[in-house]
Amino acid sequence: MGPLHRRTRWRWLRGTDVGDDLNTDIWEFNPAINPAGDELIFTSIGRQDGSGLGDLFVSSRAGEGWSDEEPVPVNTPADEYHASLSPDGGTLYFVRRDVHGDLYEVEWPTR
Repeated sequence: MGPLHRRTRWRWLRGTDVGDDLNTDIWEFNPAINPAGDELIFTSIGRQDGSGLGDLFVSSRAGEGWSDEEPVPVNTPADEYHASLSPDGGTLYFVRRDVHGDLYEVEWPTR
């Protein structure tokens, strides 16, 4: 994966890899963070603990890093991806593609 960057007022700063606990030899993509900044939801393809091709996973902030990911219980044998959260963090939106892609929403637990 190439370097990630964060934009400041007039320049971009080099980002930080989230680490090997979440980054694997397979794809991780479409990250979304909750409003509190302590949960990271992302899509991954082909993980052993997944339910289908693309699945959603969540990890919680753990000190300076992130906890081991857990499958989000919306995963099916279809393809789930493009997670995003409502501004209040109470609703998860995502795409499920079996024959064609459809938008879904589900209540997301807030802390």
